[in-house]
Amino acid sequence: MKLLLEHQHLQCIRGHLFFGDVDRGQAGSNHLGQSYIVNRNYGDILGYAKAMVMQMDSDGYVPPIREKSIYALGERGMAYLMQFAQSMVWSGYITEHDKHVADKLAYVLSGGPLSSPQWVNESYILDLEREAFLSLCGEEKTRARIQHMLRTGKPLRN
Repeated sequence: MKLLLEHQHLQCIRGHLFFGDVDRGQAGSNHLGQSYIVNRNYGDILGYAKAMVMQMDSDGYVPPIREKSIYALGERGMAYLMQFAQSMVWSGYITEHDKHVADKLAYVLSGGPLSSPQWVNESYILDLEREAFLSLCGEEKTRARIQHMLRTGKPLRN
């Protein structure tokens, strides 16, 4: 059923592409959503997009606030990522410090101390990322990696 609906949606979009240079839809009359614009004048698509953004700015557009927009995996996801990093150490593909960095990354990507998967807001993930980055910057091996990358343009495997 889902495949059929996606096929019908694609057929509708393809059909709309052939109805003139700019086609403005009305709510309920199409499969593309509340409103849409199809511009077939590919030569000036950037100028058209710029004009639209300028118009939105002059109208006072403010993007919607997305309260919970990131799905964090929680402790199980973190355990899976950490186990994978450990297997990479055992296989000789990464160093212990690589694993340490990977564990910090797993902590951030999984949402930190969440007991179960759930939706979180972007600022929560950014706070975890900032905390992990600053703690890594306090370590000598990380600072050596950053300095080496800036001097040579190549990663240091320590």
